[in-house]
Amino acid sequence: MSEEMFNTEKDYGITMAIAKSMLEKGLITISEYDQFNEEMMQKYKPKLASLFAILP
Repeated sequence: MSEEMFNTEKDYGITMAIAKSMLEKGLITISEYDQFNEEMMQKYKPKLASLFAILP
């Protein structure tokens, strides 16, 4: 795995972990979480994370 790919996967994972925490605290809705996840998938284009989609 290249450093660039590693950083992409890491950044996506961290971003979605924060979003999941916000969802669990009731700060965002499941709909907002899903929309945000779609946007982050387009932004980061993770290869591995898309295989193991982070579900709320």
